[in-house]
Amino acid sequence: MPTAGKPIGLNYARKLADNYVQNKLGQKLLPDDTQAVWFSKETILSALGLPPDSDTKEVTGLRFYFGAYSNEPGYPESATDQNKLTLVIVQTGDTVIEFVRDGNPDAAYADIIEDMIPGEPTQPAYPSTDDPAPNMRYFNDGQTVPPPNPQELGLMDWK
Repeated sequence: MPTAGKPIGLNYARKLADNYVQNKLGQKLLPDDTQAVWFSKETILSALGLPPDSDTKEVTGLRFYFGAYSNEPGYPESATDQNKLTLVIVQTGDTVIEFVRDGNPDAAYADIIEDMIPGEPTQPAYPSTDDPAPNMRYFNDGQTVPPPNPQELGLMDWK
């Protein structure tokens, strides 16, 4: 059975997201380009076929940040992933951030960042110096698409 995804450290997660923002595989993002997409816990539980009122404690949903791997010696783990896009998954909590979008008030749930020390600089991520703790809330290294031999995977024709 296919499996993919593993916990990663905060610095590594930030580096992947920053790589996407800075170069989007060779072109700089515009200020209003999408950098992440959020889904509520009810939507995710429903997609998994679970009751939408399942107890998830303080987790309100998942934010999927677009990321990009670099082209650095020995990184990423698989050389075939160099310069490719990826996703970084982060849990969101019940803290609400209010902001203005297109002149209208809006709000979003904040990411749960547990291992960040306020005022401390973010450490370099290459090579990853922050081994993920067992309760880490940042995930990466999912299965990429198109796969080597696609056969009716889903929404797109990967031929």
